[in-house]
Amino acid sequence: DQATLGKLAGRIGHLDTFLSNGYKDALEDFRTLAEVNPRCCECQYLYGIILFNNSSNNNEAIKIFEGLRRAGFCPKSLLRDLALAYEKNDMLLEAIDTYRQMGEDLFAHKRLKALYLRLGDMEEVKFYDELIKRDLSD
Repeated sequence: DQATLGKLAGRIGHLDTFLSNGYKDALEDFRTLAEVNPRCCECQYLYGIILFNNSSNNNEAIKIFEGLRRAGFCPKSLLRDLALAYEKNDMLLEAIDTYRQMGEDLFAHKRLKALYLRLGDMEEVKFYDELIKRDLSD
């Protein structure tokens, strides 16, 4: 409801709650914001980011990010965060697939090179190394 949103907006500010009161208070506020606004993709995404950056359990963040992508909310930053969360959970093939969806992106190319190196696929490592060199020279 509007009263809850107003109260939360006052507490959250520009992440002031997180910075001054710590993770636990901010997590509760962002969880409430996401619950009060289930159709607000930005609210859900922000909650997912807080979870991803400050939790050892990335499963909930992955679930949020995947749900947003299925719902059609898919900025490049969401793909990046989802791929990073997959990496943290050793879901390497999912991470690779997600980074590839980012298209021509230096960060994605660097992560793909690192993932293929982990998997021992030197042909792909060489391919992404060339893309990275090209990206840096443009």
